[in-house]
Order: sequence, then C-alpha cells, then structure tokens
Amino acid sequence: MFLSTKPSAPSELSPEPPPFRGWVLNERHLTKMLLSIAAVVTLLIGTVLAWFTALPDIRSVDDYRPQVATLILDRHNRPIDAIAKEFRIVVPYANLPALLPKAFVAAEDSRFWEHDGLDGWSIARAAFNNLRSGRRSQGGSTITQQVTRALLLTREKTYLRKLAEAVLSFRLEWMLSKEDILFIYLNEIYLGEGAYGVEAAARTYFGKKANQLTLGEIALLAGLPQSPSNYSPIKQPEAARARQRYVLNRMAEDGIITADEARTAYEQGIPLAGHWRKSLNGYFALYVRNQLLSAYKEADLYEKGLSVATTVDSRLQECA
Repeated sequence: MFLSTKPSAPSELSPEPPPFRGWVLNERHLTKMLLSIAAVVTLLIGTVLAWFTALPDIRSVDDYRPQVATLILDRHNRPIDAIAKEFRIVVPYANLPALLPKAFVAAEDSRFWEHDGLDGWSIARAAFNNLRSGRRSQGGSTITQQVTRALLLTREKTYLRKLAEAVLSFRLEWMLSKEDILFIYLNEIYLGEGAYGVEAAARTYFGKKANQLTLGEIALLAGLPQSPSNYSPIKQPEAARARQRYVLNRMAEDGIITADEARTAYEQGIPLAGHWRKSLNGYFALYVRNQLLSAYKEADLYEKGLSVATTVDSRLQECA
C-alpha cells in the first residue's frame, strides 16, 4: 500500500438542504389516493350489502323452498311425465345412498368438512393454474359457495359479486350444518338434460331413484356439476367416461372406496335408460295440465311438487 505525499485538497462544503415544505400533492399522488379510497369503499359497500341485504332468511333446511316438479303417474304409480320449469324432485339427505354425497364432495370440494365456507388452498391453487395457463381454466369455489351462488346471487363475474359470495358463504356455514348445506346442494345443483338435483338426474339418465344407483352411476353424476354439457353421458359419452374415472380415482385416493371397487365400477360402463318422459309425447301431460289448472294456480304446478295419479297404462301406451 502506498501513501500519497500530495497535500490533500480542501474538502468541499456540502450544500445546505432546501427548507422543508411539506408533502406536495401532485396529480400522480392524487390519482393513487383516489384509487385506494375507491377500493376501500367498494370493499366496505360490498361487505355491508352482502351482510345485511343479500341473504334471505335461510336459518334451517325448512326455509329451503325450491321449485319442485309435478309428477304425472300412470295406473301402476310409475312416473310418465312432469310439469316443471326446473325438473326437480327434492329428496331428504337421509334417503340418499351413503356414497352419493361422499362422491360429490370428493369430486367438487375434498376439504368440505374442514373449511368454513372458503378454501384458501383451493383458491390459491386455481389462481396459480389459471395464471400459468393464461386463462380461467379452474375455479376455487367450495360446495358452500356454489349453494350461495345458486340460491342468492347472479352469475355475473365481478369482484363485487365474488366478495358478496365469500361473505354469504361464511354466514351460511354459521347458520346451517354441513349436512344441511349438502342437502340443499344435492337437490339444487343443475346436472344437465333439464335435471336439477340428484333425484331428477337419476331418473333422467338411469330411469331409477337416487337410492337405487350403483357406484358407477353415482360417480358419473358427481362428475357433472363442473360442466353438465361437456360431460353429458348422452352427448359426450367419452368425456363422461373420463370424468367418471376421475371421480372414482378421487374417491379411492380419499379412502372412500378401494381401488378394486373403483376399477369394477368403471368396467361396468354407463347403462343409460331411455328417456322416461317420451312415451306420451307430451300430449297427455298437456291434457292433465289443463285439467289441473281448473283446481290449482299455474305456479303451484311448477313449485309444489304435486303427484298426479292417472288411469293411463304406460306399458300399453308404449306398445301402441
């Protein structure tokens, strides 16, 4: 190291700092401040609206009043047609086969029994996958959120609606048990071909009641909520089979069924029934409807879930 023998230059005095004038509000600062205020106000308004006004008085499953189809029965008590805007037959949770709600939970919301309405992990995973793919290919909605959306909100895709959905989902979890939420979900969800709820779907696709479904049929129905048209066993049988396999695998991974049971159910295929409402071509149903209107209001035919006994023999009708 060498030391310099040159005299050091006199140090320059640093200029004095300018006098403090306070914070200057320019246009950029003003814009940021207004945007922040707008975001906070939107958040507060959305929360207040969702908390106080958007949720009907659903405090128990007795408050659940969906539209229920009027069934027309033949002389053998077999359903032959229905009068409905939404073809739905409400079935109690206790009357469902044990594997049916488990299949829907495995396919749609595996952490349903653990979360309080929102699943942060599923939301984060869906956001990451959507960001990676560059499009909205996945959603992070729980079963509770789907119930909230179906009963209480519109399907518009806005941040305000998503915020209201989150708040309402928390409130629904506080008011109802998990079994009650599943009961509403399994009777409300649209499953394609005009069928709302698992009972209507079981009759539409397989010609049987929900409590008569096999494991393979249950797995097929549980795969429909994500996209009833894309996974329709009638219109998209290959996609329906792939989705059925996914649900069976998810059930096996969660320990609901064994791998052998999943394999056996898949190998049984999809035994679809003929459309149970086609035998009378609507003419007889129209006649019955006109007769009913003399005794009931039109709204009752679409909402009250009436059962109408008739004298027609559907087997003879089919032969004719």
